[in-house]
Amino acid sequence: VGDIAAAGGTTNANSISIDASSSSSAVLTVQRDTGSGFRQLIAPVDVSTASGQSAIPANLLFSLTGSTGSYSNNHAIDNLQVCANYIEPMNTPVHHFEFVYSSDALSCSAQDVLIRACANESCSSLYNGNVQMTLAPSGWEGGDTISFRGGETTEKLWNTDGGRVDIAVRSSQPLSTPYVANLCRKDGGAASTDCSLSFADSGFIVDAADFTAGKGITATLQAVKKDDASRQCVPAFASVRKDVYLWGSYINPSGSGRVASLPLLINGRDIAMSEAGATAGRLTFDSEGKATFDLNYYDAGLMQLNARYLGSGDDAGLQLDGSRQFASIPAGFCVQSSGECSKADATCDAFVAAGSIFPLNIQAVSWQRDGDSDMCQGNSPTPSYAQDGLALTTTIVSPADGNSGSVTPASYNHSSAADNVNSVSVSESEVGVFRFRVMPSTSYFGHTVPAGESQPTGRFYAHHFSASTVNPGALNAWCHGDQDFVYTGQAFDWLTAPRLQLTAQNAAGVTTQNYTLPGYQKLIAADVSVLAAAVDNSALDINSSPLAFNADLNSGALTVSAPGIMLYDLNPGDAFSYDKTAENKIAPFSPDIPFSLNAATDSDGAALISALTFQPLADFDVRYGRLWLENAYGPETLDLPVNIRNEYFDGNRFVLNTADSCWQYDAASDVTLSSANVTTVAGHAGQLSNGSGIGAILLMAPADVPGGIGNGEVDLTYDVPVWLQDDFDLDGSYENPQSTASFGIYRGNDRVIYWREIRGF
Repeated sequence: VGDIAAAGGTTNANSISIDASSSSSAVLTVQRDTGSGFRQLIAPVDVSTASGQSAIPANLLFSLTGSTGSYSNNHAIDNLQVCANYIEPMNTPVHHFEFVYSSDALSCSAQDVLIRACANESCSSLYNGNVQMTLAPSGWEGGDTISFRGGETTEKLWNTDGGRVDIAVRSSQPLSTPYVANLCRKDGGAASTDCSLSFADSGFIVDAADFTAGKGITATLQAVKKDDASRQCVPAFASVRKDVYLWGSYINPSGSGRVASLPLLINGRDIAMSEAGATAGRLTFDSEGKATFDLNYYDAGLMQLNARYLGSGDDAGLQLDGSRQFASIPAGFCVQSSGECSKADATCDAFVAAGSIFPLNIQAVSWQRDGDSDMCQGNSPTPSYAQDGLALTTTIVSPADGNSGSVTPASYNHSSAADNVNSVSVSESEVGVFRFRVMPSTSYFGHTVPAGESQPTGRFYAHHFSASTVNPGALNAWCHGDQDFVYTGQAFDWLTAPRLQLTAQNAAGVTTQNYTLPGYQKLIAADVSVLAAAVDNSALDINSSPLAFNADLNSGALTVSAPGIMLYDLNPGDAFSYDKTAENKIAPFSPDIPFSLNAATDSDGAALISALTFQPLADFDVRYGRLWLENAYGPETLDLPVNIRNEYFDGNRFVLNTADSCWQYDAASDVTLSSANVTTVAGHAGQLSNGSGIGAILLMAPADVPGGIGNGEVDLTYDVPVWLQDDFDLDGSYENPQSTASFGIYRGNDRVIYWREIRGF
């Protein structure tokens, strides 16, 4: 499309349409409206058939530029509208591409070029997905279209014609960010848009492969020139000794902003790290023009070895240059923390609670020896090593059949440092002893840095316990029938003992499944504390104060129900009661007693995160009761029955406790007489029926008592527990019930229908 102008200050509306609804065509139409309607400037034309047209991409990248002349034909674009069935924002994972290479290239040898897919402007982060790109110029070994993943690749470029070429990207998938230029770095310099590369016909071929930092390699320097006939490299000189200048260059990281500047080593000796500081060293070249030497570097990064020969004598005026970039790769990682434990089992000291933060020190180090199993012993650091996206994982050591859990964060970015120690704040989600593993997820200058693993670390323990109620339990009445009840002052127990759940958790509240495996459960039943409320929630005494509640709680049973989960069953032998006092003489009530699990702290200090309150069921009454003995009268010639009954206070007075068919009596054991000369208690035992014991006590006729006096009165006292006692004499203390039995007293008129004893309380 040519320029679209609005001459003479007239404003025109222009319409450009591209119809790509068919996959086999792209029809372009251009129209202009000068005020009287649109007219065609370019009739519909299928531009996909135009000569030189590239294949139609899956997506169209559309841009519009208004060009401006110096004095006239000034253009501006305003009120732009773009209409399409679907418009997708330009989000591309590749910010730009970067080419890194040495400027010393030979026309008889391929030049290595490092290509990086940069994910950000500084290229500190790489795009690690699949990349396909077509490169310029032609001459790339293997073809101009390449594919790679992992963020970077090294390719070889040939230019047998010599001279200058410009490196560029013709196309790529994914695209780089529109209007962002690709950049090049030469000889460790700053990135720029100058991507030219000149190929000379003679120079040095530096053969220096990538190597492990500290281990080094044997490098080769070969003096060559291009053979005019074969266009291949042939020795420039052979079987001679020459003085050659050698120096190093920092490529990545570059010379500026480095945390350390270790030198390259040639045959074990430092060489200069700048051209200005280089001194000549004598090298012996063999019949093929090759000189060999040991090359080493104790840091990590992309480096460049430079060589220059300045001829003298017969070689006067001859200058040979050569350079080669190579990567120095860390030998591995030293991974350490203060929690290492050689025993590597449940007897290790407590280190950190699961899920809690602790510092994990990670250091990239150089080679010390082959088969090195401990990178933390004697290995020197590689200060310049930096890489993003290093994965952190754990391997469980103990318990052997436990869950490895997970480490947080799952990855981190490793930064350069003088000692290369990165202290990463991490947490382990599980209980146990673990090895922490560090593994780069992407390549480092085309290589994978070996993973590093810590010594056994731990013991990690539970951070806290959470609690929940499985079954609140139920309090047990003493007497069961139409109306279950217990007497005030009488002990009662559990009908169903409560069951509580305790879950060992990490700091994030996730269950630590390994906690309940052998050796790692540090919580025992004695560590669990359950309390009952000291007073009833509802019942009030005669002074409107809450009734005191007594609980004698014993240690319960702690069992494992699932990984990391324990059940605590309260003891069936627990006992409860309400004090029997004058103030507690109130109408029947149902117990309303909250219980709480208020503590569970194991030997590591893991404690209950919050108390748990639960309310046992209590479907029965508490009755303020007593046993009442009736007075009895009869002739001295007959055995005399004495009736008893259990009563309770209904809020106004004592009434017969018809619900009591539970209390068992044994008069022979529990009844005492004021005199043994009148009568004795016959052996008589039984159980109340509807609260009454008719003839529960049977006194022998005085006439049948050997040595008896024959008649008279005797006082009976029934020895009962406090819950059936009462303050019968109103002296402020509880007494056993009493009555009087009289022998030989006139029994009264049989015509009397009702005869009542008046009680004053």
